Amino acid sequence: MEIIIYISAILLGLGGIFASPFPGPGPLIGYAGMLLIQWQMRFYSPVTMWVFAGVLAVVFVLDYLLPLWVGKRFGASKAGSWGSIIGMLAGMFLFPPIGMMTGLLLGAIIGELLVGRKTTEAVNAGLGTYIGAWLTNVIKVGTAGIIFLFICAAPFGKLLQFLT
Repeated sequence: MEIIIYISAILLGLGGIFASPFPGPGPLIGYAGMLLIQWQMRFYSPVTMWVFAGVLAVVFVLDYLLPLWVGKRFGASKAGSWGSIIGMLAGMFLFPPIGMMTGLLLGAIIGELLVGRKTTEAVNAGLGTYIGAWLTNVIKVGTAGIIFLFICAAPFGKLLQFLT
């Protein structure tokens, strides 16, 4: 039974990594693998589980706010923010995941141009939103990767407990 739990947890951890570049709860999928191991074997300390839950809450908020905040720092307006969201959604369905990031950039630029911004201002705002989205993806994939390492450590920790 433990083998099935470990394999399921590892698959959830990998799913969390691969789902992280998309909008939504990528790292949370990996955390479900940690919860599965914790539920079945009580491998992690409660403090570890709560720390990861807190980190996931922060990452979830950053997933939505960081691209907008960085875009604002680069001069994006509400039109650019809405354009980036529309472009990202369109790109996600047309050519995921590359289309998602390209759509975000083009949507922000088009949104800024539609409200009468100069081309250089629109491109600058679009690049800011794009950089923010990449930062978010790096944070999400990194978090999911760390969760995956914790999942992979569980069988080895259990083996060490058994041998000693």
